[in-house]
Amino acid sequence: MWFFTSPRTIVFGEGALEYLKELEGKRVFIVTDKVLRKLGIVDKVVEQLKETGMEIRIFDEVEPEPSKQTIE
Repeated sequence: MWFFTSPRTIVFGEGALEYLKELEGKRVFIVTDKVLRKLGIVDKVVEQLKETGMEIRIFDEVEPEPSKQTIE
């Protein structure tokens, strides 16, 4: 059995990228897939986060449409 709890607010829509500059913390871990990274979407996020001075790590090995074998 697995549980996932997220007590944080989700920010989306117009101005959401600029909001990233307001985040506080020491490190950020971005989980994405290779397509979003190649399209430059992840770069836009990283660009905003760099202004915070946080250490940024990216994991881009997410399978966009995982097979049943991957899930199992």
